Amino acid sequence: MCIPVGEDIGVEMHANVEQFIRLETGCALVKMGKCKDNLDCQKTINGNHAVIIPAGTWHNIINVGNTPLKLYSIYIRHTFP
Repeated sequence: MCIPVGEDIGVEMHANVEQFIRLETGCALVKMGKCKDNLDCQKTINGNHAVIIPAGTWHNIINVGNTPLKLYSIYIRHTFP
């Protein structure tokens, strides 16, 4: 995924899957929270960092750098017998 400077992925939540996001290049502000309107956990990360977003957590990734943000995402669904 490539996010232009100043853009974001949009606030979203995945109820039944965890999400692993690896930042390849760029600088991102990661925001997370239990409520769509209150993303109270925030951290700036750079390339070669990753973040795990627990299932049911609202989040957004914002490109706060001056180059395109390149990242990939893996969705992890836990299934138990």
